[in-house]
Amino acid sequence: MDPTGERGPTRGQARSSRFRRTSHGYYVPADIDGEVPEQRILEQSMWLGDGGAVTGWAACRLHGANFFDGLLTDGFTKLPVPLCVGPLGVLRAKAGVTVSRERLQAREATTLFGIPCTEVRRALVRCDADGPERA
Repeated sequence: MDPTGERGPTRGQARSSRFRRTSHGYYVPADIDGEVPEQRILEQSMWLGDGGAVTGWAACRLHGANFFDGLLTDGFTKLPVPLCVGPLGVLRAKAGVTVSRERLQAREATTLFGIPCTEVRRALVRCDADGPERA
């Protein structure tokens, strides 16, 4: 939100039906399609803190891999956006997101379209407490 209305909606505008909330303090015009994979990734990435990054299918999509559409093989069921927050991250899993607390080295991350994301190799294979999992 922006009190002047120049860089975002004012508080009053954000409360109207013309905007929808995506995360704490972030709003988009209501007519923006939140089902588009890139929009879903962007909206969920707003939950990341410093040093965190989008990973898995979402990072692959940002790197240009079009077949990573964020849907299960049925073509309808949405996969959650995977976020890597590091071992000290405070984000909890919530609807539309999975949270990884793996260490993330600075060299394993980059920024694409203003969104912090893991490099392709890191996005394709991630390890968690249950062992390696392929995206």
